[in-house]
Amino acid sequence: MTSLLEALRSTREGYDVECTWHRFLVDAYAGSGGFLGSIRQPAAGYWGSAAGGYGSRATEGLRDELTYLDRYGREDDDKFKRRREVAHYLNYVAPLTDIKISYLLSKPPTREDAPQQVEDWRDDVDGRGTTWDELWLLATYRAAICGWTPILIDAPPADGIATRAQAIEAGVRPKAFVLWPSALLSFKVDDGGTLEWAKIRTVHIDQPTALSAPSQVETITIWTATEAAVYRIRTVDGKESVEGPDVRPHGFGVVPIAIYRNKPALSDDEVLGIPMHGDVSTESRRLFNLLSEFDEHLRSQVFALLQVPTDGKLQDGELTIGTDNALPIRPDSQQSYEYIAPPASVAATYETRIEATIREIYRMARVEFTRASGGGVASGVARRYEFASTNRAIGDFAAQGAKAESWIDDIVARFFSVSDDAREAARVTAQTDFDIGDLEADIKNTLDAVTAQLGPTATKLLRKRLIGRMLPNLPQAVVDEIDAELDAQVAEDAANKAMAAEMRDAANQTEETLDDEENDGPTGPHRPPGAPGGPPKGAPPGRAPGGKA
Repeated sequence: MTSLLEALRSTREGYDVECTWHRFLVDAYAGSGGFLGSIRQPAAGYWGSAAGGYGSRATEGLRDELTYLDRYGREDDDKFKRRREVAHYLNYVAPLTDIKISYLLSKPPTREDAPQQVEDWRDDVDGRGTTWDELWLLATYRAAICGWTPILIDAPPADGIATRAQAIEAGVRPKAFVLWPSALLSFKVDDGGTLEWAKIRTVHIDQPTALSAPSQVETITIWTATEAAVYRIRTVDGKESVEGPDVRPHGFGVVPIAIYRNKPALSDDEVLGIPMHGDVSTESRRLFNLLSEFDEHLRSQVFALLQVPTDGKLQDGELTIGTDNALPIRPDSQQSYEYIAPPASVAATYETRIEATIREIYRMARVEFTRASGGGVASGVARRYEFASTNRAIGDFAAQGAKAESWIDDIVARFFSVSDDAREAARVTAQTDFDIGDLEADIKNTLDAVTAQLGPTATKLLRKRLIGRMLPNLPQAVVDEIDAELDAQVAEDAANKAMAAEMRDAANQTEETLDDEENDGPTGPHRPPGAPGGPPKGAPPGRAPGGKA
């Protein structure tokens, strides 16, 4: 039993270190765990079902004593505990992550020739009504925060169904689950970058009735290209028992796990990834410590020390002034009685260091920091430069997302017995341009071109450029269709312009006729437009030549 438990719970090299790192990254984003003060939320509040995975094995648990504050030299336990309880975390990681993800998701990738079965599956990807966009939002956040996240595509077994054709006919659908990286205990990748096998661990609490004792159940599943072997480790009153394996074929033909990464690791690893704001998170920890030290300085030194004359040694309880801020001196001392205030340079130094750290956080995140020196705002050129760098980072993330989408589409299409040719023909192409500033400029230029009536050719080219920026990476057939529509729009604009000119001419002719009738009477002869003695062509009714009424 012991050897089987050890084998089931064995992990890949570096797993424990990575779990500690991911726990810190999530805490930096959520302001949880070691960034909390005296008011602490339960671990499951922000980890959910992953609380067991990140709080029991690889780490020492999300206990109340966990903190990301650095302890002073010779700082005693009571003082450190007080400082920890009043610590305040300024969370820059969450808004910086949120704004990048909002740009990323504002321009979804272009999908071409996706099998209809996959498109229909996207309406409900987990059997509970979750749409693809909802699932992808969760996966994107986990990939951004942790650097990578596994997505499991499972086909649950059904009674009386032995083949995949029967499953499809019975309406059995694949279910997608976004896992935490800690769920992937170990894996093997072949030389071609394909998963040969993977071991997944999930944890849940099983309590059949309200009065029965709850038990923790670890489900460990070993996935191969043909089957899934399921083991369950049940813990009741501290005693562990192993159930299984329950072996079942899945019919995907591959290990049904896709990896979504923010950025590939620097090594040749096909799974691990680099988080979006790992460096920002570590710098935020530094800011967390600076703020705590600054607050400690203010709390300890904000009250000036009053010099009090005393003769002899003070006994406990003899002197109570203010907040323990008295400094005894001898009565015959030549020093005057006065308050002694700490130098302001200490606080000023901390404020300068805190300001510089915040700027460094923005620089690392490739986001422009608007609080420029002197109270001004950074120039438009500087802001566009910063966004160009951010755009590149978002574009790289989008490319990894498109790769993961293609991976998932291929797995799902295999379940529905889509042919190899149809699966290979499907394409998911990421957007590359997320520069909203340029987009706004293109929209303005296009509207100005229409208002200024630059002509049909220039207007068409500007409209085409705008469409290209708003909808990049379109298939050629769609581009040709748009060109035809723009040509039709140019012809329609020209026809409308000609019609408007005819209507103006007709209106002018009517005005001239009314002028003639007003000047000559209803029975008088009509003068031709521009004839001597009559108003000039286009003159207002009732106004004689020379402008006199």
